[in-house]
Amino acid sequence: MEPIVQEMRETAVKLEQLADSHVEAKTAHRFVDVANREKAVNLLKQFNQEYPSNQAFKNYDIGPRFTWRMLKSFAEKLFNAL
Repeated sequence: MEPIVQEMRETAVKLEQLADSHVEAKTAHRFVDVANREKAVNLLKQFNQEYPSNQAFKNYDIGPRFTWRMLKSFAEKLFNAL
């Protein structure tokens, strides 16, 4: 496996675990903090650069109202796409 793909998988797993802890703590409806949202945005950019033909994340939006539950779903979906 390529190093960039391995790095993306590890980042997706870390974000999913972090989101999981918020889901279990019943804070999944709250918005993701800026630092973790930036990690998700960077991960999405890396994925789109690495796999430009993949349409699953073509118009995916990670805005300021991105919740922990949405982050968990995004990380799972991205990990499965890799």
